[in-house]
Amino acid sequence: MDEQQIDKKEYFNSLLLLARQEDMLTADRLQQIQGELFELLKKKAEAFTNGESTSITIDRAEQFFASIHYTIGVYLESLTLEEKVKALKDEALDYMYQKGFRKIREMVKEAKQILEDIQAMRFETGNIAFQDTLNKGLPAFFRDYNPEFKAHEDAGSIDYPLANVISDQTGITFLASYLKALKTETMFVRQFDNAVVENLLASYDEEYKDDLFNIYELVLMNAVGCELIEGDEKKLTIDAEERAVLTHQLTGKNTVELTAMLCNAYDRLAGRLDLKDAEKEEQKAYAYRTLSKAVMPLSDALKQNRLESIFLEIKKREKKQKPVLAQGKEMEDEKLRDLIEEIRDMRYVSDKIALIRRNVNNLDDMAELLDTCFFGNEFRAVYAMLHELELAYLWEITRDEEEKILNHQAIELKEWQKSLLSYVGALPDNKRKAILILMS
Repeated sequence: MDEQQIDKKEYFNSLLLLARQEDMLTADRLQQIQGELFELLKKKAEAFTNGESTSITIDRAEQFFASIHYTIGVYLESLTLEEKVKALKDEALDYMYQKGFRKIREMVKEAKQILEDIQAMRFETGNIAFQDTLNKGLPAFFRDYNPEFKAHEDAGSIDYPLANVISDQTGITFLASYLKALKTETMFVRQFDNAVVENLLASYDEEYKDDLFNIYELVLMNAVGCELIEGDEKKLTIDAEERAVLTHQLTGKNTVELTAMLCNAYDRLAGRLDLKDAEKEEQKAYAYRTLSKAVMPLSDALKQNRLESIFLEIKKREKKQKPVLAQGKEMEDEKLRDLIEEIRDMRYVSDKIALIRRNVNNLDDMAELLDTCFFGNEFRAVYAMLHELELAYLWEITRDEEEKILNHQAIELKEWQKSLLSYVGALPDNKRKAILILMS
């Protein structure tokens, strides 16, 4: 059995299916497992109704089944492959469920401690998504999470995107992974002066407080960039001349070579950071993953002579450069289809936006993604990340369609276009006027 084939979101069901496909379980054992599952469901129904009944709605039964499967999966995931197979063959499901339930309670306790550790670091930023997630959304998970009946479901509100998206987990396993990653990111960012980091964020986007983006990735890339040119990484700034040096160093390198250069630069940088020995390997592994993912955008930026989009210069009291999405090259159809599928599989709008930032350079592609990958309130989060010039471009597309409708030349406006009209209409007068001026 190939353990890599197990679906983490449906761990128990996926493991059971693989075991059946490879004839590791007899027909009698499979029937026994099915019967024990229904016994567990009856117990859940009795507990839910305080012993008054085992009769529940179909929707409720499906919810309880999903919670039971998830809990057993948490236990099985903690075992070696040999132990997993043995458990499926020999152990009672009630036993596996109780072991999983205890494991979940342990994970909740550990996750609470990690959250407290991050909060104790007191990393200050004006970014609302980070602060709200840390101080409101994550604590709400522990208030709302229900391991008894909804162990598989997420709770709380997590808007802040990680540098490395977690898309294959749910419930407490997702939260535990999210918090571990957030702690790793925060510990690294705290190695740099808070004011310098905030200036870097403002240089990335003057409205960074309302934006959805990952702080760690920006800090890491600029710190590594400074290391590549043997500059002062603590200043986190790379000017035009230094970018010219970087361009000379990096141009012509393939993705393997670029990855090696970035990771080697991180190793040199990490040697000067104030990290405990126990933290260094985890920091290194996380940084390597982030840098490896950044290689393709870096390669594209080199080809388009847009290295300033990767390595930023801190410019106080200056507005960011005008966006280039409208002028950027459209994606190939196959690449766009793959991106659409990847975004559709994501649960959080913040993760969707982070992926778009790394891959989309053209507003026609952006319009296609809005039409296929976002729904309801998600549209507003997308519009909030866009520059006024980009909003003006999308607004112009929308107004053209609206004019065609009035002339009976087109069908009804798409959902994203309706939401854009509402969003722009609700903007403060100065911003709304700026968009209208840019259209003219």
